[in-house]
Amino acid sequence: MSSKLSFFLVLFVYSLFCRLLPYVLYHFGVSIDPATTWYPWNFAPLMAVSLFSGACASDRRWSFGLPLAVLVLSDFGIWAVTGHFDWAFPRSQPVIYACFAAAAGLGLLLRKRPNIMTSVPMAIAAETVFFLVTNFAVWYAGEGNTYAMTPTGLAACYAMGLPFFGRSLISTSLYTAALFSPAGLALAGHPAARSTRTSLVQA
Repeated sequence: MSSKLSFFLVLFVYSLFCRLLPYVLYHFGVSIDPATTWYPWNFAPLMAVSLFSGACASDRRWSFGLPLAVLVLSDFGIWAVTGHFDWAFPRSQPVIYACFAAAAGLGLLLRKRPNIMTSVPMAIAAETVFFLVTNFAVWYAGEGNTYAMTPTGLAACYAMGLPFFGRSLISTSLYTAALFSPAGLALAGHPAARSTRTSLVQA
């Protein structure tokens, strides 16, 4: 197995682990509800990995396939671990899939200039769109009948999501900076990493 393939496999397994961890903790009684566990909910790498796979996976099918495979497998894992089908596959789930696919699509725009300065703003934009779109989908789908189908109910839905959004912005920015660093690009076998090393030697 090549070092590049091994690196993407590690990203896949790590992203899967992070998404399943709160539900595994729930299963073993560490928390009553994954949403209230001590685990830092939404401090996860998948948005950054989606962007990175779009920018650095050689085969563009894997650019979209890697994050979507993490989502599908982890959703079935959530169902298997908790027994709650609605936790794994809520009515808004197709919108979540679409948002991560869109993030991989944004990553394609970074293929020629993948670096921290270009990727972190893109990651912040992707997380902001994800927050706006998925919270609207949760409100519109009426999941759990929590929010009234009124502008006030929509505002309440966004307000409840703000703490998660803040953690997502921080985690995605950090993971994106790490992945799009010269070391991350080198592990992914991207030509930009060789260009960076050459410029450093010449300097």
